[in-house]
Amino acid sequence: MSIKLENPNQILPSFKPLHNQFGKELSFGAEVVGIDLSKSLSYQQWETLIAGFEKYSLLLFKNQQLTPEMEIDFLTKFPHDIQAVKEGRNIAPFYKKLPGYPPLLSLHGYGSFTHYGHEFTLTAGEVFKYSRIWHTDFNSISDTPPVVSAVYAVVVPKKGGETLFCSSIKAYEVLTP
Repeated sequence: MSIKLENPNQILPSFKPLHNQFGKELSFGAEVVGIDLSKSLSYQQWETLIAGFEKYSLLLFKNQQLTPEMEIDFLTKFPHDIQAVKEGRNIAPFYKKLPGYPPLLSLHGYGSFTHYGHEFTLTAGEVFKYSRIWHTDFNSISDTPPVVSAVYAVVVPKKGGETLFCSSIKAYEVLTP
């Protein structure tokens, strides 16, 4: 597919497929390079991102500096139920929402933590209350489950803090009809 650019000097994002710990390319997931999400994106840049999302299912954007407003603006450009997002209805009710931003929740580790100027303190019991076992960070029981689930790391630990992602597409494809 060839995209004619509104601005010939504009850079379109590109995608680097993700690999596992053994160097094998995964069947899903790509790092997006060549884009700054804090800037306004053109129609062609959005078209490219949506096509990448449809192809890879998981997009990784490294080294982005976003305010809560920028994060909401970016995420609401993907298909969604706008009213559910504004009201925060597509977020699991037991998560702490970021004050003043109903569509965003605050996930954090043990101890005190400042997230966009809001102080949170969690005990070890609270941290693991809902995530000791396999889980997904979206509300699957909602009447409006999200199309896109996003994780934005404000503070990244020097060690540990791994986040695992999986795709259930292959599992679905091999089900017996």
